[in-house]
Amino acid sequence: MPKAVHGVLITCDPSIKSIIVDINNTRNDIIVEDIDDTHLLIKESMVDMLKRLLDQKLSETQNDQADESSGSESDKQARPAKKEFWAKKRKAA
Repeated sequence: MPKAVHGVLITCDPSIKSIIVDINNTRNDIIVEDIDDTHLLIKESMVDMLKRLLDQKLSETQNDQADESSGSESDKQARPAKKEFWAKKRKAA
C-alpha cells in the first residue's frame, strides 16, 4: 500500500544541494526524492532542522576558509605586506 509523505520542494544551487545530500547521507531521513540538479523534495517536518544543519555547515566552511586565508603568524612575517612590496618596487625603479 502506498504511503503519502508531506514534502517541501527545495530549489537550490548544485553546490548547496550536494551539502544537503551529504547531511542526508548521515541521517537518511531528510530527502524524500532527489529530482534533478537543483531540486529536492524534503520531508516537511525536517525543514527547520535542515535549515539549522545547513547554516552550521556553511558557517564551518566559511570559518575554515577564513583560517586558511589568514595563515599563521610565521607565514605573515615571511610574506611582505603589500605596502612594503610596492615601496620596494618604487625604490628599485
